[in-house]
Amino acid sequence: MIKKLFLLAALLAPSLAYAGYPSANLSAQVVRAGSGSGALPGSILPPCPGGCTWSIAFDDEFNGSGAPGNFATDGVNWSVWSQPYADGTTAWSFANVAGAVITNCKDAVFENGGYLHIIPLGSIDVHQGTPTNPGYGCEIGRAGAGPGYWEAYVNYDNSIGWADADWMCCTGWNGDPQAEMDVFELNGPTQNCTSYAHNYGITHRLWTAPHYFNSWHNIGILWEPTSGFSCYVDGVFKGSDNPDNCSVSTPCTNPTTVRVMNGLTQPQFMPNSTGMLVDWIRQYTHP
Repeated sequence: MIKKLFLLAALLAPSLAYAGYPSANLSAQVVRAGSGSGALPGSILPPCPGGCTWSIAFDDEFNGSGAPGNFATDGVNWSVWSQPYADGTTAWSFANVAGAVITNCKDAVFENGGYLHIIPLGSIDVHQGTPTNPGYGCEIGRAGAGPGYWEAYVNYDNSIGWADADWMCCTGWNGDPQAEMDVFELNGPTQNCTSYAHNYGITHRLWTAPHYFNSWHNIGILWEPTSGFSCYVDGVFKGSDNPDNCSVSTPCTNPTTVRVMNGLTQPQFMPNSTGMLVDWIRQYTHP
């Protein structure tokens, strides 16, 4: 069943509305671990290693009935927070800035009409913040994410610049204090898949889109404890990396956090500012 979303303009601003046409099945609500096997409608899974069978371990269809200021989940709890990404001295700062007022992202993150919405917060480019007026990125996160295939169905068309869904941060493995894996990050004119390790001391760009990918896309990160991480876009393999030397003898199994964020940056990239949309986020696992 195709979802459609028409938000009342009063929720956000005059003449502002959302509309989308993703292919997810509305009947697939929250699926708990161990409840079944195989793929849910809309999923595009990579080959299961060794001929195994994928099983659904987590599924959030974002079917809560919220609005700006009211996240209203469908029973799956996510942490919601804001980050000051610029402090006037460094381009990227994840620490609270002295003297800055941290705006609560609950006013910018909500579920409605079968989607997660994240609206750009404020009017300051994240690269141009000051100690008293930083730029912000709004994020949701779910801690305890483990190995498997993490998949999302996303639309960045109205995200205004920096958008990232279904990415993993910030656990490291085998002596790495912090690692990050981004599958479809929009921090420039086109999306990319990038691996970061050792507190961003090692960066591997695995794929750069040849042009901006508009409309809806299926994106995924395959996390195999013994071989590292791979990126998929619309079911197509885009690259892999193993910066923390995951192996049979040194598997990468420590849980991390799966995240979704939107930050205001370089508005010339996108024509509007009504926010990014996420239809669903799922995890598949295998024995």
